[in-house]
Amino acid sequence: MSTAIETKTTDLATIVDKIQPITAGTEFDMAGERLNEVIALKDEIDGTFKPITSAAFAAHKEAKKQHNKHLAEPLRLEGILRALRGNWVREREALAEANRRRIAEEARVKAEEEAKKKAEDEALDLAEALMEAGEEQQAEEVLEEPVKVAPVVTFDPPPLPRIPEQKGFKDKWEYTITDESALMTWLWNSYRGLLLVDESGIRKMVEHDKEDARRIPGINVTCRKVESVRR
Repeated sequence: MSTAIETKTTDLATIVDKIQPITAGTEFDMAGERLNEVIALKDEIDGTFKPITSAAFAAHKEAKKQHNKHLAEPLRLEGILRALRGNWVREREALAEANRRRIAEEARVKAEEEAKKKAEDEALDLAEALMEAGEEQQAEEVLEEPVKVAPVVTFDPPPLPRIPEQKGFKDKWEYTITDESALMTWLWNSYRGLLLVDESGIRKMVEHDKEDARRIPGINVTCRKVESVRR
């Protein structure tokens, strides 16, 4: 069928392409006849191919509908699993951080206890020396005076080994405003005339230059694990 249409199209094109500018009524009528033939050819083409394209469009529409229908449940399940995995990673990191803080606190308490015992032993040694020297009154004063120990300042231990990187997860750096007044002062001093908090700009700085972002007053920069869309 398409071959017959192609033949008709070629024949008409050969005739029409040779038509010269109209100079007489007969030529006008002949051009009209050719125009009717072209219009009839168009109708034939539409009649031949429109049902095919309409059916193809309807099939595409139905296929898309079925595609979305069947994809809905896997998408829901994917969301559940990604949330469960993400929560598990964050919980492990929270436990690791809590353990690190516990170790630091235990080290601080132990250091204070050792410092207190050392001070008590030194006071006892001094009291014994005073007793031997016959300075009983001073020895009693030393023993009666409460032992004072300066607060022990300890440095946090090095971070525990990081949880092995989970396939399909990435770090997402975020921030929260903790002191808007301090933040506004910093913005004014850094960017004269900027009177509004540009959170989109701060967010970009946090994402791309977290070390500098940590120095911005009035915000708290944090990192959490989120699962990548593609793995």
